[in-house]
Amino acid sequence: METALRVLSDNEIEQVHERSLSLLATTGVRVDTEHGRKILKRAGADVDHETNIVRFPRSLVEECLRLAPHDFSLGNRRPGWNFTVNHNECTLLADGAAVHVMDSLTNNRRPATFDDWLEATRLIDAIDEVGVYWSMVDQHSSRNLPRILYATGDR
Repeated sequence: METALRVLSDNEIEQVHERSLSLLATTGVRVDTEHGRKILKRAGADVDHETNIVRFPRSLVEECLRLAPHDFSLGNRRPGWNFTVNHNECTLLADGAAVHVMDSLTNNRRPATFDDWLEATRLIDAIDEVGVYWSMVDQHSSRNLPRILYATGDR
């Protein structure tokens, strides 16, 4: 048996779209990179160089949505584990970005560490029902911990 889950009605989806277009056109988004602002300006966005606020006209957003692929795959955790988005499939998402953990040995709350991040990642990777992993432990946010470089694995 297969269960279909629908969260928003067509009317609610349209309301979210219209309100998003309104916010993007009136409030905008702060873009802190000059290179990014230049690209958006060339694409047709309104750029305020004093505040770094970029406002997006409705036509620009709708054209980008039209050109964007309808479906895409999230990178796989291991061979054969691609998760294709917009194919009427569901998966579980593990996330949280906890900056503190309950130590399993002492039962005390403490700042998260790199080893906690590794342990959480290994645990989630072993659970087949979880299709998407968004870091459950964020050792970077704790003021008491050194900055960990993800790109190199340096501690």
